[in-house]
Amino acid sequence: MTEKLSPSNQELLPEDSFTQTPDLQLTIPKQDQLQLDPTLSEQVGHYAGRERRTYLDQQVEVMYNRVIKELNYFPADAALALKKLSRAHGLVLEEPDQYNAALNEVAEVKMMIIEKQMRRQWAYTWGLMLFFYALICFVGLAIGFFFDINGLTQGAIYIAEGYTPMWYMTLAGGMGGVVAILVGLAEQISQNQFDRQDVMTYLVQPVTGLILGLLMFFIANTGFLIFGSTVLGAERATFTSPQIILIVLAWIAGFRQVDIYTIIDQMLARVLPKQKI
Repeated sequence: MTEKLSPSNQELLPEDSFTQTPDLQLTIPKQDQLQLDPTLSEQVGHYAGRERRTYLDQQVEVMYNRVIKELNYFPADAALALKKLSRAHGLVLEEPDQYNAALNEVAEVKMMIIEKQMRRQWAYTWGLMLFFYALICFVGLAIGFFFDINGLTQGAIYIAEGYTPMWYMTLAGGMGGVVAILVGLAEQISQNQFDRQDVMTYLVQPVTGLILGLLMFFIANTGFLIFGSTVLGAERATFTSPQIILIVLAWIAGFRQVDIYTIIDQMLARVLPKQKI
């Protein structure tokens, strides 16, 4: 038995026309069917007129030649630059509203070429300065190996017996820092990645190498004392095998300074863990 709805209940039910017939006002037209605002099109056309697009087209052609000349030794950068110029050339031929996009592509290629030129200039100025700086430091530290430290300091500074290797380990650490400068310069200049901001890092590497070489001496000295041995052996005319090994370790510490700092940070993190606030 069907129940008849009262007139008041019928007023609360939705109308069938909303569910059966779609509302035409909610239909969203496709993007390609939209018409551009005539005022906006006129403004864009005035901004990116035929003369500007022609000039930009000429800039693209000029940049093709500059890319071939400046980036011929860097295949990856040359391929990226040519891809950007090809995209810019296609955008120039399209609608006027693509003018800014094409201009950005050309500007990025110009920035790539300017960066390569600046890095090449830095390599021949700051790079050469650092090379001679490293060469002078290397010669000075190498001469230090032939000095009689006890004879030079006799009567002025007292050096305990067995501590002469400290002098040689310190020099070895500094020489490791000098070699690190030469290796870093060779890698960066060969790839044209030399940055002027790295000059201060190169300048302090011999000094930090000296400090790390001295630190390696005290660490080794502590190990000898723990195992009940002498400091580093009695004084001799030639180096003993343990002393040669320690001098090599000091040189490695000066050469791989970042790795030594990482190891020290890890050791300190275990001994002195940071407290969470």
